[in-house]
Amino acid sequence: MYDILLFTETKTDKFDVLKLPNDYSYFSKSRKKFSKKSGEIVIVFKKVLSKFLKFINSDSEYIQWIEISKEYSTLNENVLLDCILISHLDIPNTLLKRHL
Repeated sequence: MYDILLFTETKTDKFDVLKLPNDYSYFSKSRKKFSKKSGEIVIVFKKVLSKFLKFINSDSEYIQWIEISKEYSTLNENVLLDCILISHLDIPNTLLKRHL
């Protein structure tokens, strides 16, 4: 089974509860400008990883950064992982270029 899974365009919002296996948890980030369910970012991870993951706040509703502690791996530094929501309907190319 996977340790971390990244999803975009989930059509969920802050009121949804995801049904996951008992040993998994999740973090979600929704876009605030939409009144209906929209392309939310959802990150599913094994609960045992909770102490190694840090979800970093971003000004962008389209990007979620995750810092993975070096204690989780054999690396000498922490790892940054990002999940980017790219929607052809509401993100202009210039905005995307600015965040990458």
